[in-house]
Amino acid sequence: MSVDLDIALAIRLEEGGLRPSFQLDLNLKRSVRVLAFFGPSGAGKTLALRTLAGLIRPTQGSIVVDGETWFDSATGRWRPAHERRVGYVPQTSALFPHLTLLENVCFGLEPSARRSPPSHVHELMERMGLERLSGSSTRGLSGGERQRVALARALARAPKLLLLDEPMSALDEAARGELRVLLEETIEDLKISTILVTHDAQEAASLADEALLFERGRSAHLIPARDLQPPMDPLEIRGQIKGAPEPLPDGRVRVRFEGATITADPELLERATVDDTAI
Repeated sequence: MSVDLDIALAIRLEEGGLRPSFQLDLNLKRSVRVLAFFGPSGAGKTLALRTLAGLIRPTQGSIVVDGETWFDSATGRWRPAHERRVGYVPQTSALFPHLTLLENVCFGLEPSARRSPPSHVHELMERMGLERLSGSSTRGLSGGERQRVALARALARAPKLLLLDEPMSALDEAARGELRVLLEETIEDLKISTILVTHDAQEAASLADEALLFERGRSAHLIPARDLQPPMDPLEIRGQIKGAPEPLPDGRVRVRFEGATITADPELLERATVDDTAI
């Protein structure tokens, strides 16, 4: 399942406190199944995701999802977060410590559903491996368990679009691998369109179909996510090639020559002349 996105917006944040001024320009017209917002920290990925979630109102432009206008500065149209069929998982799980796991998962549902959770909520709890803990407090949960609760809560509303803001960034390697597999299976089984914010190339390549590259507050390029995947076996090349290095959002550089492309860390490149690059 996919959703049709038609987004053209600008957000301007004025300088305040410790926050510098920032401008984000986002343009995307695409049918999306699983899309990664990819780029370095501070490029505007999270700001774009929070805008789609309805947590930030753009300065100008429009957001149209499956033909529904969520924002239009020309007409004044604004659909608030609670009226959007969106599931949002922030970087930190933001659970309520005074509620049980099940109550946290049901928090965004109608009062009647919170009192008597529907069957799909229990199915989600089981899928996340949380059913046995449903009556427990959130205190003492591991980082991976907390993120699974947050994911179940986001999915409990049966959203048409799932928004994930670096959900694995604070986890250790083992928990990150487990959550990545769970996300991959859940997205596939539930057929839910997803946008994932990440600066991890392997994470984007394993979960997403395409990646929208962010650079300094603008959406720059849309590429197949698999193109972000670094090679499993490093290749050492000695000699000289002619080509101008192109900087990539993940900090590496790319050199094209005679129909071939080499991508490498900048410290592996030694500039020979103005026009030549030696590797």
